[in-house]
Amino acid sequence: MINKSGGGAEFVLNHQTYTCIRPDDFIKVTITGTKEKGTLLLLKGNFEGRLRDRNGKEIIISEGKFETYSL
Repeated sequence: MINKSGGGAEFVLNHQTYTCIRPDDFIKVTITGTKEKGTLLLLKGNFEGRLRDRNGKEIIISEGKFETYSL
């Protein structure tokens, strides 16, 4: 769990940057699978959260998914 007091992260969606600004903003990442590729560990999972842009506009992510294919 990433929140204002426990770390930081930035996300760019449609050329707009979102981050944890207020105490109740967060991003929760759940790893659901891994795959080895050489010396790398590729991740697959889900994420959800509440983030804001620099003007305070809120965005809620409820069913985000990601998969790493290569670096």
